[in-house]
Amino acid sequence: MALGNLVKTWENIMRDDDGVNGTVQVLSQLVWMLFLRVYDLKEDMWELYEDDFKSAIPEECRWRNWARGKSQKDQMTGDSLVEFVDNTLFPKLKGLTVTKESSKRRIIVKEMMAESYNYMKDGVCIRKAVNLLEGINFDDQEEHHTFNTIYETLLRGLQSAGRSGEFYTPRALTQLITEKVNPELGKVTADFACGTGGFLIDAVEHLRKQVTRAEDAATIEKTVFGVEKKQFPFMLCTTNMLLHDVDYPRVSHDNSLSKNVRDYKPEEKVDFILMNPPYGGHEQDGIQINFPSKLRSSETANLFMIEILYRLKEEGRCGVILPDGFLTNDDASLIAIKEKLFSECNVHTIIRMPGSCFAPYTAIATNLMFFDKTGNTESTWFYRFDLPGGQNFSMKKNPISREKLYAIDEWWDNRVEIKDKKDDASLSETWKAKCISIECIKAENYNLDFCGFPNKEKIILSPEETLAAYESKREVLERKLSVATNALKNELNGEPSELCNIGNYVIRLTELNSRFPDELRSSILQYAMQGKLTEQNPSDTSPLENIQKARNALVETLDGQRVKKKNIKDISKKEYPFELPDKWEWVRLGDICIIARGGSPRPISNYITDASDGINWIKIGDTEKNGKYIYSTAEKIKPEGVSKSRFVHEGDFLLTNSMSFGRPYILKTEGCIHDGWLVISQPVSVFLQDYLYYMLSSQYAYYQFAEAASGGVVKNLNSDKVANAIFPVPPVEEQQRIVNRLDNLLPLCGTALEE
Repeated sequence: MALGNLVKTWENIMRDDDGVNGTVQVLSQLVWMLFLRVYDLKEDMWELYEDDFKSAIPEECRWRNWARGKSQKDQMTGDSLVEFVDNTLFPKLKGLTVTKESSKRRIIVKEMMAESYNYMKDGVCIRKAVNLLEGINFDDQEEHHTFNTIYETLLRGLQSAGRSGEFYTPRALTQLITEKVNPELGKVTADFACGTGGFLIDAVEHLRKQVTRAEDAATIEKTVFGVEKKQFPFMLCTTNMLLHDVDYPRVSHDNSLSKNVRDYKPEEKVDFILMNPPYGGHEQDGIQINFPSKLRSSETANLFMIEILYRLKEEGRCGVILPDGFLTNDDASLIAIKEKLFSECNVHTIIRMPGSCFAPYTAIATNLMFFDKTGNTESTWFYRFDLPGGQNFSMKKNPISREKLYAIDEWWDNRVEIKDKKDDASLSETWKAKCISIECIKAENYNLDFCGFPNKEKIILSPEETLAAYESKREVLERKLSVATNALKNELNGEPSELCNIGNYVIRLTELNSRFPDELRSSILQYAMQGKLTEQNPSDTSPLENIQKARNALVETLDGQRVKKKNIKDISKKEYPFELPDKWEWVRLGDICIIARGGSPRPISNYITDASDGINWIKIGDTEKNGKYIYSTAEKIKPEGVSKSRFVHEGDFLLTNSMSFGRPYILKTEGCIHDGWLVISQPVSVFLQDYLYYMLSSQYAYYQFAEAASGGVVKNLNSDKVANAIFPVPPVEEQQRIVNRLDNLLPLCGTALEE
């Protein structure tokens, strides 16, 4: 089995064990077993090359002796396996005696197992888990590079990623940053928030290319180190390092921010720093006191930047990933941090990256910052990385890779200023790449928002992330507003104060509050479309049979009608934008629905009538703001106009196809539609009406339509483009559960589409 398939199979095994409950326990089972499995592989190698080899693990506790067995019939399972793990394996490994004279290997085992626990109570499930790890080819070098994704994939699959700043770095970015910083053999390279070890692994591999002597390998192990606060990524990082032939990983389970930065001695400073510091998290007052008061902040990314400034040696080099907030926020402490950074270091390059680099974990836009501690900054190059054709990175459709960052490499070695092309001469001039002087940076009060994206990406966060992001931004703005109003009060009372623009914060807070309901609604709808809003029921009926009936019925219905069968392409796996739960299917809308454009008899004024036999003439103006249904029409047309238009029926869906395109409505009447509408009808229902409405209302649907829409100033949809959009089809029972959930949740957002 490939490492990439490990997580899903692991989760399935854990579900069958009543002792395992929740993300933490699922993770716990994975990391300690992974460690012992990989450690046993390392012992195979050490035993082969070392004449005096002696295992740091008691013989009966070595993986090969309890997990593997000489044959299948010799493998422990059931109650005997639970008994061994609970009463022999864990007590002995946790109870290893460690002294100053103990080997590094013994210390690693002790440290790794000290905070590990076995929650599994079913010996058959333990045996399945062990056999799963036995089936992975850890000797495959390509598999090694997928190891970093295990932790993040498990978190994402359990809908727990994105909390406390836990966003793990794509290997494409760790490789790029490592190459540009270019660590040197014999000098110290560090990552003070190393996660699962992506930067450390790339640093080791980069340094191995510089090896010319046998002793150089030992030098690498002594000069590359990391620190990680959280237990599970720390364990996975250590395991990852072992897997990449680092026999003695220098990874500390600690919080780098817990030491006063003013106490660092020269020997504690490093030559190269490679980091993606956690951001969005907050540190308590007891941690913040370790930093100078002028620079002090609760934001973890800001504190790590201060840490870097105090830990980097003179002539040292750093590559770090930072959120947009670091570049643009105007907190006094953050401005002070940037002032110190630019005055003590040469910040030579900032690369603006799209938010989709870290999707689906977070939509936070990030930046790659490179600087050397070689004196103050005189100018900084800003470069915006754009994917061709307005693409975004996507885990399924367009995953980020080192090769796709080639434009950065080309520009890096041949730095030129690049203007954006302007479609409208009245627009102000913008830049894709530009060298900005320190005088200009200071004039902007260290707001580093240069060469940004003209049109901000729209990436949908999870409901939890959306709520957390809103609360965090609102808290910041309310705090700033409070400071500004208090300053004005003091000034009015005759006490000189540093006055701020109160109106600016009021406007920003109002804008934030006005956007939030729609953002939350979009997030909830997206989660529903991915099957994450409701629990799956194994007894649900697969929609496959119903889909096939709908396909057959569509052909029969269209036979002899004016609407021709759309040219529908098969759906390839590359097109899947996200994974679906079991029993869900993907379909193209035009494969199961009739999709056609309306038409207008011309001139329309000749066909409008007040006669009793008039046919309803359905226009955009017949809709209500935030309405879901169309009940009646203001105008009617003569019966002879029907043949020059398109007749639609109650229960059909109408979709706007120009200007504000993609807006769905359900007909509660019948009549004719003009060419500003598309009609969607189901000869055989695959979708419940309310589910289809919610699906067509989602940002997922809108993005597909927007990508397919044609035109310059006015975008238009046509029936072929809508027909080729792909949508998820849950079992009908699941559709009803989703509708029930959305009916309850969306009104709470304040923007529910009411009848």
